[in-house]
Amino acid sequence: MECEDHRSGLRACIIYEEDPWDQHELFCCRKRADERGWRITAEIGFTYRKGPAAAVSSMLKLARDGEFDILIISGLERLGTLSDMLRVAGTLRRAGIGICRLNVRTPEGGESKAEPTP
Repeated sequence: MECEDHRSGLRACIIYEEDPWDQHELFCCRKRADERGWRITAEIGFTYRKGPAAAVSSMLKLARDGEFDILIISGLERLGTLSDMLRVAGTLRRAGIGICRLNVRTPEGGESKAEPTP
């Protein structure tokens, strides 16, 4: 399955969970941007302990400022609660920003695959 947007030359923002022992999530997001010819304009990490709220707030500010065209994220749960996910996804869609959601943790440990957002 593919991301919402196939155009090259887009500006991308990545939100990822920081893990000093496992950089796989960030690697897969960067790889997807490279494969699509997207230029990464922001990488926003958060720790499990602190949660994603500050990262999402930073990303939304960048979105309002028109700093990126597509959000690359390993799962919508990275955006917070279900109501947070729906609110953020709606905000991005209204701003014309696409979402590329990756499955970076396949059961087989294989290559990441993009999945469409709901």
